[in-house]
Amino acid sequence: MPPEGVTLEIAETATLKSKLIIAGEGHVITIGAGSRVRGSIRLKGRNHHITIGQDVDLNDHIDVRGRDNRITIGDKVALGGRLVMTGNGQSIDIGNGTVARDTYVLCHEEQYVRIGRGCLFSRNVEIRTTDAHALICRETGERLNRAQPIEIGDHVWMGVGVLVSKGAKIAEDNVVGAKSFVAKPFLESGTVIAGVPAKVVKRGVTWQRDTREKYDPDELDGWRALAIPLSLYLSSGLLPFVV
Repeated sequence: MPPEGVTLEIAETATLKSKLIIAGEGHVITIGAGSRVRGSIRLKGRNHHITIGQDVDLNDHIDVRGRDNRITIGDKVALGGRLVMTGNGQSIDIGNGTVARDTYVLCHEEQYVRIGRGCLFSRNVEIRTTDAHALICRETGERLNRAQPIEIGDHVWMGVGVLVSKGAKIAEDNVVGAKSFVAKPFLESGTVIAGVPAKVVKRGVTWQRDTREKYDPDELDGWRALAIPLSLYLSSGLLPFVV
């Protein structure tokens, strides 16, 4: 029996082994076929919706507080770390085929986080819509560091220890170098973004999950249709190496 206050909609071939900590009412957790869900899910407030697609490998700690918040995880996603939401009417969306084994996402102050399809995030990646504390101008009393949403396009590779801050937008088919601090929009595709603060350091590039000396130009845009062989990795248990 599920705890009071939550409705569980679990496909026959899915498994839910997460610790459920539920307070409030109207919550819904939906898990698609073939998915494995571990870690913990804490829902406090009213009307939170957690939707997990098919063939997802989730070993995450999800903590949602407030009301009417939504987390949507696409098909064939491999996700670990923490998803934290506090506030009302917020959303986190993670696209099909994304792999993020050690990622902390903080969605706060009525904002949203959108992560595209086929992304690959290394360890210790942090994504946050807010600084969580106020920076204030003494002269005017105005808050200077207002919360803002975050958007990450399809096929973005993030290296170790990247911090993506409020207001960041990263276009599709980009690479973010290790330890970079991204705090503004980068709307150009096919670049390497790196540094503190981040800037474009290389143009005219793309990336692949495997490593070879040479690539056929015809295969470099396979990710656009999610033609990359991620489904083969997941179904066989051979996840791509993340650096």
